[in-house]
Amino acid sequence: MENPMKIKNAVCYSFYLNDEGLLAYIRLIGPLRRSGINIVNGIENNQIIMNRVSEGDVVIIQREFPK
Repeated sequence: MENPMKIKNAVCYSFYLNDEGLLAYIRLIGPLRRSGINIVNGIENNQIIMNRVSEGDVVIIQREFPK
């Protein structure tokens, strides 16, 4: 699928990206990969890395993340 907006990187803040569970794959990981968009994880070792925001063309915040 073509990426008409030319988005290259999506910074994602979600605690569910690492395990790549089924819902994360269906809703987020699969569609982004299929569109050729690189996923930049905003969390490493359960630590939120705020400056990753500057690495993305878009920022995605999973709805449960702010808790």
